[in-house]
Amino acid sequence: MSLPFRALSLLLLFAVWAGVASGEAAVPRVESVTATGYRVTVPVPEPEIRIEEVFGENLAEISLPGGAFDSPAGAPQLPSITLLLRVPWGVDPRVTASPGAERSLGALKPVPLPHLVSDRAVWRSVSAAEIASYLERPEYSPRGAGASQPPLWSAVTSAAGVERVLQVTLRPIRWDPRSGQATALERVTLEVSWEKPVRPELGQGPASTGAVAPIRGEVGRDGAVGPRYAARPASTSGARPVVGAGRRASAYAGPLRVQPTRPWVRLGVLRPGLYAVSPADLASAGVSVSGIDPASFRVFRRNPGDLPESVDVDLGPDSLRECAIVVTGEGDAVFDPGDRIYVYATGATGFGYDLTLGGSTNYLEPQRSDEESLWLTWGPGPVPSPARRMAVRDAAPVSAAPSVTSVRHRVHYEENRVRDFNLFDPSLRWERWFYRLFTQGSRIAFPLALPGSETGGQGSLLLRMWGKGISVGPPPVDDHYTNLFWDGALVASGSWNFTTPKDLIASRFTVRASDTLQVEVPRLTDPLDPNRFDQSELAWFEITYPRRLRAINDTLQFAADSAVSGTVHYVVDGITDTTAVWFLDRTDPENPVRYGNGAYSGASAPFGLTLEDSVAAGSPRRYALVSMARASRPATITRYAPASSPHAADDLLEPANGADYLIVSHPSLTAAAESLATYRAGRLSGFVSPRVAIATTDRIAAQFGGGYLDPTAIRNFLAYATRHWGPAAPTYVCLLGDASLDPKNYLGFGTQDLVPTYANYYDTSVPVQYVSDDFYGFLDGPGDQILDLAVGRLPAKSALEALTLVRGKIQAYEAADELDPWRARALLCADDSRKRDEDDPLGNQHVMQMERKDTQHIPYPIERSKVYLNDYAFADTTHQSKPAARDDFIARINQGNCRPRVGRRRRRRAGVSIIRCRPPDEREAAQHLRLFQLHRRQVRRAGPGGAGRASAQGTDRRGRRGHRGDGECVPLREHPAERRDRRPALSDRAACGLDPHRRLGLRAGEERPRELGRAEIRALGGPGAGASCPARERRVGEIPAGLAPAGGSRGHPGPRARPRLDPGHALDRNWPLTSTREAVSPDPDRAELVQ
Repeated sequence: MSLPFRALSLLLLFAVWAGVASGEAAVPRVESVTATGYRVTVPVPEPEIRIEEVFGENLAEISLPGGAFDSPAGAPQLPSITLLLRVPWGVDPRVTASPGAERSLGALKPVPLPHLVSDRAVWRSVSAAEIASYLERPEYSPRGAGASQPPLWSAVTSAAGVERVLQVTLRPIRWDPRSGQATALERVTLEVSWEKPVRPELGQGPASTGAVAPIRGEVGRDGAVGPRYAARPASTSGARPVVGAGRRASAYAGPLRVQPTRPWVRLGVLRPGLYAVSPADLASAGVSVSGIDPASFRVFRRNPGDLPESVDVDLGPDSLRECAIVVTGEGDAVFDPGDRIYVYATGATGFGYDLTLGGSTNYLEPQRSDEESLWLTWGPGPVPSPARRMAVRDAAPVSAAPSVTSVRHRVHYEENRVRDFNLFDPSLRWERWFYRLFTQGSRIAFPLALPGSETGGQGSLLLRMWGKGISVGPPPVDDHYTNLFWDGALVASGSWNFTTPKDLIASRFTVRASDTLQVEVPRLTDPLDPNRFDQSELAWFEITYPRRLRAINDTLQFAADSAVSGTVHYVVDGITDTTAVWFLDRTDPENPVRYGNGAYSGASAPFGLTLEDSVAAGSPRRYALVSMARASRPATITRYAPASSPHAADDLLEPANGADYLIVSHPSLTAAAESLATYRAGRLSGFVSPRVAIATTDRIAAQFGGGYLDPTAIRNFLAYATRHWGPAAPTYVCLLGDASLDPKNYLGFGTQDLVPTYANYYDTSVPVQYVSDDFYGFLDGPGDQILDLAVGRLPAKSALEALTLVRGKIQAYEAADELDPWRARALLCADDSRKRDEDDPLGNQHVMQMERKDTQHIPYPIERSKVYLNDYAFADTTHQSKPAARDDFIARINQGNCRPRVGRRRRRRAGVSIIRCRPPDEREAAQHLRLFQLHRRQVRRAGPGGAGRASAQGTDRRGRRGHRGDGECVPLREHPAERRDRRPALSDRAACGLDPHRRLGLRAGEERPRELGRAEIRALGGPGAGASCPARERRVGEIPAGLAPAGGSRGHPGPRARPRLDPGHALDRNWPLTSTREAVSPDPDRAELVQ
């Protein structure tokens, strides 16, 4: 289950406990407390059971108030409950669970998918074959495990503000597939313990602990159970870095990071090898080399790849480590034009053991960039030790030893062409992108020329396929089959079931100078499933083969044989320039060792080189032959000098920084960020004199990512600012800049990843991958599910869009005092009952859904207009276009609508759509008009002015509502638990740059909406002149800020400023990206949609 959605279920459970009238017996109760732990009794709410026939099977949906489903799709869905248990800092907590009495729930069969019975949308999204395949799994087999599963499912250490907590998940419902009987526990007793004695702080109130006082028993409004302990201790990790002479000493004390108190130059490299930097290269980056002592040059780097999410920011997951280099001509204290800085680099992509010392054998690939960052600096510091230089080892072949002329070599083949983020296995690298899509009957050849291969040698192959979909037929016909052919001969075959990975292994085939690998998905007939369709995706393949030690362009990389030990002679041939080549031991890429005194052979090129080394069995040494003459220039050489602006924090590590409202912006959007900062500095709800700061992504990447910008670097920066910025820790965070799910531009659309979003969420119960900015608010380590910051995003793609958002939308909206007529109009759209040339099994469900919204959810004063595709004729016999519906839709938008709602099918074989998601004739038009959804947050702040720390609680809408992929319309699905008022809470609006109390029917300081008065209803043109607005009509006053038009008097669209769409091309243009919280239009002649 996703972390944000589990957080919602946790809050719902405590709301159930807090609202039970029976008092003490209905809430978790602390039974006893000692210095090394305590005992808690947790009552289990009464389960609710709904049984219905689904495709001929009587299936039961068991739910618990405040519970959640977190089992993978296809497994029996038994609800779980989650609670937080307070524990002290500085201990290793453990928890055990003892079940109480059980009560029978009768004979039943649990549903294999969450909400299959209660949510018709889930029912309609699956087929009878899928349900049948789920019920054939071992989890449903009568020969499966019994009902004696332990009630404790998981316990994860986390934090809630200044308190440390254990997030404990219980499964109090049991089901025995052998008998079909289900039981429920009446209570569960938890024993929480640790070894080091720690006394609770009895009597310490919320003012001194930063916690919220309990409301009943031991359950607080912060959702935690148990005695309170001392708050989080202040961090004291790290040592103060050394700064250059004459410079101001920084107050920062921690791991080595880039700081503006000394010069830094970033070197970006893409591939492993030797790199050279000349004085001219530094001059092109704006560095004057005169006066620089080359003996003071140092190069630093961090571990390549994505930052680890589980390492605390104060422990320095991005900390820099010095690399050994060679600086020619450094003895004269002058960096002359002919001098060079040589450094060995690995790049960011490759096998783990090639990237770092002791790295894994897996192939690693970062999500956002293949460029490794190296940091060049000079002068005194930043560490007290002397500048590191490459060591030299004598490798003269003087001993009698066996000669090694070939080694086993491993190569990895992968191309990222097909995007499929939903194929996920927690035990494997998350592929996300695939080489090729195979369908049954396809056979694709991959011509190969293995570098340096010895003809006639024996090779081996590892290939990973991912199956897609299932078939209904039982064994012996599986869901997926794949055959592998090497040079026309079958070398491996395999079959498997379900949407899972399959590794195919082949060995002992003959390697030649050029070979061909063929991958086949055969066409098979299943007599029980005539519609069987097999498709799989190729992720990658690896080949291991004997490679001759022969240099190619005077370069070579290889590893020693792990089974060989003792003294050996490596014999390398194919060398053309004996004066320029270096032979390196690169086992530790940060400290390569040069081998000297090797023996060359041959009167003319190509020459041979013989070197002696002593190796040990086990982890092999790794070597590289490089050439100074062929050393590459780094792909990028950039001096670290971020542009300054009035509100920008020049040094993010400086503890003297402070901000109540923090803007994380891309440097290209600085003008808009400054405009928003100036505006918020004079107007921020809850703060008399708010402090506003801007943190640009180039500074975050350098100081918290080692030069690599990813969501973890941003999250770590926010955690650091919350802990260490002295005057004021951030309460609101606004992300200014759009994100992309294709940051490496595999698809070729060129979408920019200005401010990345977190894309590693995966919901196993659906299953589906999704993204969320909530990640930036979870600052307390792995398992944290309580938001510490109110986070919002203004997803501008350009400086023009950013300025339109800030000035034309936010500021104009908050300056307006009256309502505009278009705010009281709603547009309802629905798909038809056809699916191209056949009937849609869903019939008129889309129309019925819109009619329910009309009668049950839209308040009376709102004027409705409807565009239902059933009312329009097809334009041709192919049944793919209804242009009249499209024209009407655009005309209604041009008229002005506050609440457009679109009901459309979610399956691939959809029929006509009034919104064209991928225009076939214009590639860049894939960035189209988007739909967006408002999210909800609730924020508690300890006093005005930001004196206390904000604690935000909320949830992302499982990704199916939240961020959308670039270039496609993502269906927005609604979960039953999410059917609630979608009014944005105060934190959402303030974080996005909005006055939290505008247009919500709220007075300053209120957190609940009030009923609109008669005058407000009359202003909407409704009939409420003499009556108060009913509860359902309170949402009349809710106006999404992002729809405020740019231009017009006091924010009102005049006759010439009304949003318009050109019926001929507007929906097929490169439209601006809209937000999960606000919409943006780059000029007043374009409009947005809201769902």
